[in-house]
Amino acid sequence: TDGSRLDGPTALLARNGWAFAAVNEDDETFAIAYGVPPDWIEDIPGTEAWALLQAASLALPGPTFLVDCQPRVDAVHKGAAFAKSDKNPLARVHTLLAEALSDVPPEATVWIPSHMKAGSCGKVVRSDGFLMTEVDVEANDVADKYAKRAVLAHRVPFRIREEIKAHDALTA
Repeated sequence: TDGSRLDGPTALLARNGWAFAAVNEDDETFAIAYGVPPDWIEDIPGTEAWALLQAASLALPGPTFLVDCQPRVDAVHKGAAFAKSDKNPLARVHTLLAEALSDVPPEATVWIPSHMKAGSCGKVVRSDGFLMTEVDVEANDVADKYAKRAVLAHRVPFRIREEIKAHDALTA
């Protein structure tokens, strides 16, 4: 799973997108989904959680979720009580995520490092103790590519982005 944000941090310009890639037992990507989170998701952490929620909602039984956002993995491992906590700024999406993952053991949600280069595997360990594989890197790259594609579907046009940046610089 992956979430992406382009053109921030200005709230007027920032746009989010999510994606996931599903890989089968033969290490083949057999499904890709991507889209735009709801308006109430306003940041990258929320978008990362929304991506995992979408994957969890559509997964066949028995998946392992590889997530490149460690705080989202930590949130899943902390369980439903944390998800619903008043102190959790992402409680709304985490509560939905906890429900979607209610039949999935927490250890099936695994942190992987993001943006690794092909050929760099065999030395970096995932949170489940296994070494990163080329398939892990490739699937994460696919999810990242499609999360950015989702952003492009609703990105503010370049000319307007430049005008807003120029205005902000002038008024600063």
